[in-house]
Amino acid sequence: MAPPSVSRQVAEIAAEPDRAAAYACLLHLQRACADDPSAAADLAAASPSALLPLLLRDAAEDDEAVAASALKCLGFALYHPVLVSTISGSSTSW
Repeated sequence: MAPPSVSRQVAEIAAEPDRAAAYACLLHLQRACADDPSAAADLAAASPSALLPLLLRDAAEDDEAVAASALKCLGFALYHPVLVSTISGSSTSW
């Protein structure tokens, strides 16, 4: 059985009510996509609309585990050359 598509995984992460668990899954997905340009491009295409608003909101969360996890994922996106373009490109739509 093939693993779920990146866009499906992103949708599942965005819908996960346990934000700390969601960000653990996202960080795992980000790391898995880091070495695969095609998967990284898929993640970049799916991330801005589904995840960026959640990452920014949860980075200010009072729950330290959620905030730290959101910041880790945001930091990964800022570091990765394919993913960082999604942040700079989507900030104008806010």
